[in-house]
Amino acid sequence: IRDVIETPSYEVNYNNPHGRPPATIATTVKMKQDGVDGVIGGKTGTTPEAGACLVLLTEAGGGNRVVTVLMG
Repeated sequence: IRDVIETPSYEVNYNNPHGRPPATIATTVKMKQDGVDGVIGGKTGTTPEAGACLVLLTEAGGGNRVVTVLMG
């Protein structure tokens, strides 16, 4: 999860009959930049099946890491 969170950009290849060209999507970790305590990073995404989603990696007391997934 940390590898995904630390990825600065991702190239999306569309599989459709319209021939849409690939796109590069840049990512940011705004919460970490703003100094929110315990936040290591997160990623958002949307699929028809899951809806809008968020995966968040935080560090709790004692160095324990917690992965939170919000779907829909």
